[in-house]
Amino acid sequence: MKKHSTYNCPACNTLHTITLELASLLICKNCGEIIQDGNSSDKPPRTRIPEDWSFLRIGSTGEFNKQPFKIIGRVRIQLRNDYKNFWSADNGRGECLWLMESFGSFAVFTSPWREYDKDASKLRAGNAIPVSSDVKLIGDYVEKSEGVSYEGELGPWKLFRPGFFLIQASANGNTAVFLVNKGNAEYLIGTILSLEDFKFQNIITWNEWK
Repeated sequence: MKKHSTYNCPACNTLHTITLELASLLICKNCGEIIQDGNSSDKPPRTRIPEDWSFLRIGSTGEFNKQPFKIIGRVRIQLRNDYKNFWSADNGRGECLWLMESFGSFAVFTSPWREYDKDASKLRAGNAIPVSSDVKLIGDYVEKSEGVSYEGELGPWKLFRPGFFLIQASANGNTAVFLVNKGNAEYLIGTILSLEDFKFQNIITWNEWK
């Protein structure tokens, strides 16, 4: 699916227009039905985003490197002891910016998904993990996925079924996340940032005293 392409939801006929130069998945904003390019045969099952503690939502905006972005989609991975939201954001030029969030901690990824061409069995907590000739990280933890759900418009994303492993590694402010499925591993590499760095707007606010 490419930028400016239009799709009608097969369930409710709502019209959608792609904003990214290359989108992998589109979920109807009205009814949650999954819409996907007809060239792909791996259509995931329809899912519903579970409630969590995130204050972000589709339509939230922010800044990265002093450039504005807008959140347009989400992949939520339920792990055994945690969850990860991967927010798909349009950087204003039709390029996908991925924000990873869990319980108020954030990382941002500008790299594309890459195939990990080294030994995936060594992607373990506590291990040194070479990513490139000049970037070496330490494995933080390994978690098995128990559920995956989607909403909105997503940039390039591998449609693994639940049961894959998520490994996070970091060092010196750099971080990487690996998705490992049946010995095949893909990863993103990026930067750990604080909430204040993003200058989020149009977020969900709560007032427990209401």
